[in-house]
Amino acid sequence: MRRRGWQRPFVKSVKFYTESKTQQPSKSAATFSLSSDTPPTASIFSAPVPCHCTPYPNAQAKGWDTMERALDGFDKQQVEDYKDDIDTLLVFAGLYSAVLTAFVIESYPLLQEDTAVPSPSLSQFEPTPAAVRLNVLWFASLVLSLSTASLGIMVKQWLREYMSFTTSSAQGHLRVRAYRRSGLETWKVFGIASTLPLLLQLSLLLFFVGLCDFTANVHPSIRNTTLSLVCAWAFLIFSVVLAPIFSARCPYKTPALKPMTTSHSGGSAPI
Repeated sequence: MRRRGWQRPFVKSVKFYTESKTQQPSKSAATFSLSSDTPPTASIFSAPVPCHCTPYPNAQAKGWDTMERALDGFDKQQVEDYKDDIDTLLVFAGLYSAVLTAFVIESYPLLQEDTAVPSPSLSQFEPTPAAVRLNVLWFASLVLSLSTASLGIMVKQWLREYMSFTTSSAQGHLRVRAYRRSGLETWKVFGIASTLPLLLQLSLLLFFVGLCDFTANVHPSIRNTTLSLVCAWAFLIFSVVLAPIFSARCPYKTPALKPMTTSHSGGSAPI
């Protein structure tokens, strides 16, 4: 029987499929058995596949450099912020100490006997309690102001030493940085820098209390005016300092009082 032209490719494909089915190996001669515990893909992935990719030779060095730049930028920003605050405190402490010294010069003679006026009494001179109280407040204020300036200078030296490095490699830089950072956190260097503004505010408070006591002996009108202004200033300062403790959204945050804010908010870090 003669086949048509369009039937010949179909017959050839049928013959090829039949021959391939008859030439397939039996299940017993297969590479794996269906009853075996080894999955069929185990024989495929049992041999290691060679990797022809070439790793980047400087990948590790680039990783150290990237980490070193990130941490160095963070440290520089933090140290510069503290240095700017300390510089502002030093300027204010210098001007404030100069003004306070002028008041101390006026109050110090109250503790001594006036030799220009002869005293008929032969007893030893005793300064008045008001004079003693006034000088105690103003001298304490002056000592706190100068102590704040002294501590500020020392903190700036500590921060400068923290940022000075002699190693040239990024890995060595990071090791020295981790060693010094642990020391800064253990010895509370940043905590000391945060308490400097509080010391200066305390010094200013002592001066204002002494000023109210001084004006009380001058004139009642001056005393009332000074006392009203000092009370308003104290109320404002205490309200601003304590406000973040009661409201997490309050922007009046003081670094030295952040632990109090954290404890009041249930242990979560302040935002």
